[in-house]
Parts: sequence; structure tokens; C-alpha cells
Amino acid sequence: MQELETYRVFIFLAVIIMLGLYQRLKPAFEYKKNNQRLKINLLMFISATALLRFAFPFGLYQMAQKINENNISLLELNQLPVFFSFLITILIFDFFIYWQHRFFHTIPVLWRMHEVHHADKDMSLTTGLRFHPLEIVLSASFKMILILILGPFALAYLLYEILLNSFAMFTHSNIYIPEKFERILRVIFVTPQMHYPHHNPRMKLLNSNYGNIFSFWDRLFRSYTPGTSYKFGLHYIEQTQAEDWKFSLKQPFIKTYSDSNHNQDKKP
Repeated sequence: MQELETYRVFIFLAVIIMLGLYQRLKPAFEYKKNNQRLKINLLMFISATALLRFAFPFGLYQMAQKINENNISLLELNQLPVFFSFLITILIFDFFIYWQHRFFHTIPVLWRMHEVHHADKDMSLTTGLRFHPLEIVLSASFKMILILILGPFALAYLLYEILLNSFAMFTHSNIYIPEKFERILRVIFVTPQMHYPHHNPRMKLLNSNYGNIFSFWDRLFRSYTPGTSYKFGLHYIEQTQAEDWKFSLKQPFIKTYSDSNHNQDKKP
């Protein structure tokens, strides 16, 4: 059990190192060195990880194992053939996390947490680490409910988490992908170029392309925006605020923008 968690950490670090090297060698757009931005993104990640460990000291993977051992879930996906169960688990979790992401944009109280992620004025793999601790704990709570209902193989859940974390790094990376290959890839998977518009300050673009791993949810639920974009951040949050750790932690409790206007299209 502990070995698998260790492998997960190693995979996460390996993905960060590989993408970090690639985005320095072959960026999609001009790389802007900003140590303060890097520091804040890492501090937000550390803060979120610390609160998550406090809220879930035993972890969701261990909980999934206990559910498997005692057969106490509602649907018991772990009783299905292994390959089919793994596939269904990944698809169902990604479907619900798509909707979770969408609700974080459309429900004002949730948006105030999630806007910490969107406040980043640039885009790189560390943007994929930048989330408010409360959002991370709330997301973990939602996953806990899904585990209790679905009863997936613990390993299938762990595999989904590895994929989700890896894609969070990948889709936020400043990396060049040849256009023809990118068009093929985004038929099934979310690519960085597909995700960039989601971080545009213009609300019409920001409220689109919610997918995490699979791109077809956006097409299916009519939230897909084609093409790409290279403008990032939120027009109502200054760079000095976005790069202030204390401000970022307080952000969900500060009315920085009219909640009633959030879903309106406003040009930066």
C-alpha cells in the first residue's frame, strides 16, 4: 500500500521534471522568468497539501481499500471484470470532475475559491499546482462521496488520480505541440492548447473547455471552444495581488468582483 503511494509521488515528480525541461526547451509562447510567481504557486500547493493531509490523514486510496475489503459501497464497481471496471472508473470519475469544475465556475461561492487558480497572469506547469486549499479539500470530499457510492478498485482510483495529476501538469504547461498532432490528440484528450482559452480573462472563453483528461465532455455538453489563446489571468485581479500569498489565501472571503456579473462576457 505504502509502496504504491510512493510510486505515485515518483510519477508526479517525473512528470513535473520532464514537462519542466520541455517547456524550457520548446515553449509554445515566450517564457517569462518570474521567481515571485513560482514561489507563490509552490506555496499554494504546499498549503493545499498540508490542509488535505489534516482533513484526510489516512487518504482516499486507503479508504477505497477499506471499502473493497468490506464491500460496503452502493454500486461495487470492484465486482466487475477488472479491465472494464478500471475503464468505467476512470470515465465516471472524469465525468463528475468535469461537472465539479463547471460548478466551480458557475456557483459564486465556489468561484471565489477557484478564481485563485485563474488569477495567475502567466501559464506554466506550476499553474497546475496553484489551487486554494479549501478547493482542494472540497474536491477531495466530493471524490470521497464518489468512492463510497461507486466502490471502485482502490488501484483503479489511484490510477485515475495519477492521470488527473499528470494531466493537470500537462494541460497547464507552456509547451509546443505540432499543430497537426495537437488536433489529433485533442479529439480524445485535453491538450495545453485546448486548455489555454480556459485561462483567458474574457468570460466567454474562461467559461469553456472545462475538461480535465478527456476532451469529449466539453463537446458533449456544449462547452467546447476551438482554437487556442495566449492571454491569461483575471482582469480584476492585479499581478501584485496574484503574487501575494496572504491575499490568495484570503481571496475566497473577499468580494473582488461582482458575483452577478461573473457569467457575463466581459472583454479584458
